[in-house]
Amino acid sequence: MQQLEASLEQLQSDNRRLESAATQAREEADGLRRVNETIEAELKSKTARADAADEQLRRVQTESGESRQRFNQAAATLHELDDLARRRRQLLNNLQRRYHDVNEQLRALAARLDHYRDSSSAPSFSATCRACRA
Repeated sequence: MQQLEASLEQLQSDNRRLESAATQAREEADGLRRVNETIEAELKSKTARADAADEQLRRVQTESGESRQRFNQAAATLHELDDLARRRRQLLNNLQRRYHDVNEQLRALAARLDHYRDSSSAPSFSATCRACRA
């Protein structure tokens, strides 16, 4: 009987130890479950932020491409304006040169006319002109 009581006491002690171990295991499992839920929530949050960053990257790449196109168009327009300014300068230089040439020709003509008037034939020319007028 004593042996049965010792066995019973031993079994009860083992039972308490097993229940304590089971409780401890449940608590650890609950703790691990909470850690797992926290990690999953963080993972979802990080995944959402990564998705948002990917979307923003795509948007920025699209805007960058559009900006690059606008820059290329502006560069082409600037090149055209530079070419137009260069041609304008050439035309103005040509006009200025022609104006200078015409001005020189007019001065030469005026000098010849003055020389012709000052020469001896000028009075007869004047007389002829007076006669033509009368």
